[in-house]
Amino acid sequence: MSFLQGDLIFLRVTPNAAQTKISGKFIDEKNQEYLKISVAAVPEDGKANEELIKFLSKLLKIPKSKIEVIRGETSRMKVARVVGVVSEDDFKKR
Repeated sequence: MSFLQGDLIFLRVTPNAAQTKISGKFIDEKNQEYLKISVAAVPEDGKANEELIKFLSKLLKIPKSKIEVIRGETSRMKVARVVGVVSEDDFKKR
């Protein structure tokens, strides 16, 4: 299954990275694909989630208010909801 399902994005987030970037894809034991994103923020007080939303907002060219983490707030495995039309092409490595 693709990391992008309708308005949901399945993410595997790695905090404390040197820079925030897409770092590949990950497939779990249930064959669910996740987009791997490294974030340059610590996983404390929601800082990594804030950095993730900021990065996705810039990448997808949509306001931060249109993105929310709906599952996995304190986990590396997250699901984000995006309001607006998004395709896998929007996530090509830049």
